[in-house]
Amino acid sequence: MGRTHRVLSACLVAVGICAGRAEARVPQQIGVELRCSGSSADGLTVYVNVTSAPVFAGRPFAIALAAERTAPNETRFPEMARPAVVLTSRTPFPALDSNGSAWIALQLPRTLVPLPDQLFLQAGVHFRDWIAYSNVLPYTPRGEKFVRVGDLLEARSNHTATRLADGTVLVTGGLGTGYAALGTSERFDPAASTFASAASLSTPRFDHTATMLPRDGRVLVIGGSTSISGPATASVEVYNPIVDRFNSIGDLTLPRARHAAIAYVDAKSGWQCVLVAGGDGAAAKTAEVFDMSIGKFKLTGKVPHERMGGTLVPLADGRIAFAGGTDTHGGARRDVDLFDPATLTWKSSATMLLPRAGATIAPTPDGTFVVIGGVVDTPGCLECPTRYLHRIERFDAKTESFQFESATCTASRSGACAALLDGGLVLITGGGESSEVYDPVVGFQTVGCLSAGAGETVTPLANGQALVVGGVSLRRSAWIFTGR
Repeated sequence: MGRTHRVLSACLVAVGICAGRAEARVPQQIGVELRCSGSSADGLTVYVNVTSAPVFAGRPFAIALAAERTAPNETRFPEMARPAVVLTSRTPFPALDSNGSAWIALQLPRTLVPLPDQLFLQAGVHFRDWIAYSNVLPYTPRGEKFVRVGDLLEARSNHTATRLADGTVLVTGGLGTGYAALGTSERFDPAASTFASAASLSTPRFDHTATMLPRDGRVLVIGGSTSISGPATASVEVYNPIVDRFNSIGDLTLPRARHAAIAYVDAKSGWQCVLVAGGDGAAAKTAEVFDMSIGKFKLTGKVPHERMGGTLVPLADGRIAFAGGTDTHGGARRDVDLFDPATLTWKSSATMLLPRAGATIAPTPDGTFVVIGGVVDTPGCLECPTRYLHRIERFDAKTESFQFESATCTASRSGACAALLDGGLVLITGGGESSEVYDPVVGFQTVGCLSAGAGETVTPLANGQALVVGGVSLRRSAWIFTGR
């Protein structure tokens, strides 16, 4: 047993709850996941997410937190240079949410750990004679910029979170408990840091899009899937935030899920439009535009490449780039397609310099985008080692080419989320063990150890802040990025 495990075990035993074996087989029902929030003058608040079967609810348990200064390798935990351990015990175990998990906050006082440049944290949780350990989480003490806020009313992943004109955030649909499609919606109020129930969708869905119209503030909820095993839906609904109501407004030309959507204003007519592109199955190589002047969708010209899970990015010259994602066989897409709203036509453009699977397409304030992270795409090679890519590429819309940037990611990540914030920074979270911001001038900076998993959303708020909510890993929890 490594030194960190021995220290945690000894501390758990010292609480007086840990009778019997010092370390025993961990039942499959227990899971421990470590996440951390903001630091203050008093210390560091660390959040431990404990997942267990309902049989543990109401029973005594103990929890310990250890911090060390040296990163563990793959085979052992190093000796602690100066361990800092915080103990807490709770009786009974806190109530579980609908996903069978509970968040527990621990305080790590600054007096116990003279803060170095980086710490590595691990938690241990004890139920009767079982001990479960969390992941080891790197933490940069003076770089934490996330604060936990009120929980979602309902755990959800693969949902949407759309900032409305009044600054609130509309959270719609997603996958809920038991992987059922949700029809519920919520609104987050940044001023109160709370969620409130909103109107329900007519059609429950996940892997959909929710796009705010730029002039009237309504939100188009488009497509998605209605069940894990079922086909995509063509259903489209519009949300009116003033009266808090969804109304059905017809169907897409083709059913779509895992598609992309973006709003724009037609330069000639001045009407609000929404471009919808790609998606699963037959929709992968097609696109359509919703024209508010007629209230219907119409197909555009043929899209050059099939694409699922891609990203639409507005360019400074008025065109829209379609990049990232995969083909229908799961292979990473390196090519970029460009859409001209004036003619409703597409053209094939540049190819990325590196074959990236799980790359993130991040818009930048100068009207283009960068390609961040991912792993080397090796189709058909099941035994090839995972090679994370830290170099980033910038798309030049004038020359329609990619160039490497001098800045490199601070973390290895794949499948991350990115959002362009007010003020021009790009926030990247998920797909790795930390979060970071990208500044086109100064490069990357780690801003916290929040490491969201798949299916979460990142939504820009006012004043350079952002809301990170839901997902397979974060479940009901919500976090605010407070700004650099």
